Amino acid sequence: MTRTTIVAPLFLLLVPIVLAANATDTNQTDVDLTLLEAFEIEKRPFHGWSAWSEWSGCSRTCGSGVRHQLRRCLGKECAGESAKQQLCETDRCPENAASFRQVQCSAYDNQLYRGRIFDRWIPTDGDPREQCALHCRSQSHGFVVKLAPKVVDGTDCSLNATSDSAICVDGKCLAVGCDGMIGSGRGRDECGVCGGNGESCGRPVFVWQETYQFSPCDRSCGSDSWRVSVSVCMNSKTQRVVPEKFCADKERPRPIIEKCLHIVCPAE
Repeated sequence: MTRTTIVAPLFLLLVPIVLAANATDTNQTDVDLTLLEAFEIEKRPFHGWSAWSEWSGCSRTCGSGVRHQLRRCLGKECAGESAKQQLCETDRCPENAASFRQVQCSAYDNQLYRGRIFDRWIPTDGDPREQCALHCRSQSHGFVVKLAPKVVDGTDCSLNATSDSAICVDGKCLAVGCDGMIGSGRGRDECGVCGGNGESCGRPVFVWQETYQFSPCDRSCGSDSWRVSVSVCMNSKTQRVVPEKFCADKERPRPIIEKCLHIVCPAE
């Protein structure tokens, strides 16, 4: 019996190895290019803001607290603010609750201050230029000290405030608009509407009103002497005189002119 030996050509055996090597080189090249591109992107300066953070917790549990949201500038310069504030927990505190300033002063009760312990601190007005610092008075000794450079955010700027029209935020006194937004600048119009233009009332708010308050006579004597009365712009709800610009869209009545009594001049 004749034995037949089949010998595969050498190049056929090497083909898979060569192909695998080429495939590996190609994949490695793609990976290297991807890493290089990522490295180049990382080196490029990025300008702009990061995303806003989550809102912080509220500084108070009632009465108008403040919460914050922050973002970080990722470049050298960024236009805009890095922080914003928002009112929270705006429900009124119980009527018999201590004021928020009192709570903060009381935190120093029976604490060591300048080598002595004082039993009770009471909130008081301090330097008008430091509305948002914590000034407290010793109940037993009567002297006033600044116990903290800043009150807690959400504290009224004024000790005897009757509304939350201005509150302290980061040591600064900021106005609160009628919309409940810090620094919005919105106020109520003459009709009591927040941000309104005064046109929602049932009758015109600003009107020209005759006063019949005459000027002095233009001459102290003689037959040809006159005096005049001019109308004023008035808020019809409050009956108060306001600047004439509020009545600019309405026709102004003509001045009332009267002849003065004839007073004989000494020379006549």
